[in-house]
Amino acid sequence: KSLYRFQYQHKLTHQQVHFVSSDLLDHDWWTNGTVVYVPNLLFDDSLKEQIEEKAIKVQPGAYLICLKKFHSVAFNAKFDLITERPVAMSWGESNVYIYQRQTK
Repeated sequence: KSLYRFQYQHKLTHQQVHFVSSDLLDHDWWTNGTVVYVPNLLFDDSLKEQIEEKAIKVQPGAYLICLKKFHSVAFNAKFDLITERPVAMSWGESNVYIYQRQTK
């Protein structure tokens, strides 16, 4: 256990957190991911479309955090844009978009 987890475990909302650093198309994050970060700032259209197709499969209530909006009709029919805000990044300020998979 890390010292951080030992000191702050009682404050953690989610006790089972797993960080995966992988190719978004190779790891099956859509089957059990509840919060997924997609650094899509410089992704080409083809890659964004492939990610949108997989994102639609996440469980209802899951969150998708990204650096550029997704625009497909299929994606936006399944996700709500919860918030959009500027965040300090290593290269300067950038917008971050947080989507939530609809529970309907």
